[in-house]
Amino acid sequence: MALDRDNEAVSPLINGISFQTTTALVSTLGALRGQGHSPAVASTIVLDAVLMSAISLLKTAVNNDLVGVTAPIGDVLHQRLDQLLKMQFRVHAQRADGSFDPAGQAMS
Repeated sequence: MALDRDNEAVSPLINGISFQTTTALVSTLGALRGQGHSPAVASTIVLDAVLMSAISLLKTAVNNDLVGVTAPIGDVLHQRLDQLLKMQFRVHAQRADGSFDPAGQAMS
């Protein structure tokens, strides 16, 4: 699963999907908190669901010949997660109306 891509061209796609997904997940986190779950429990529920979805996405793609991998799926996911954690990312503050600041603040 080599990354032979133009990062400049695909970054708006990645950012858009990430922003939409994060918005939905923050909403889910709030709903879990509203159901009485502690912040730690609510956040681990959401994080576990996200990670399980990533695993399921890759396994489904491999099983349907949409993606090829040259290492075990777990190794591929660990490697990619390590790469992503080293990258700079942006934190988007939530506004009073529930939307998020699209510019965000850079963090690494």
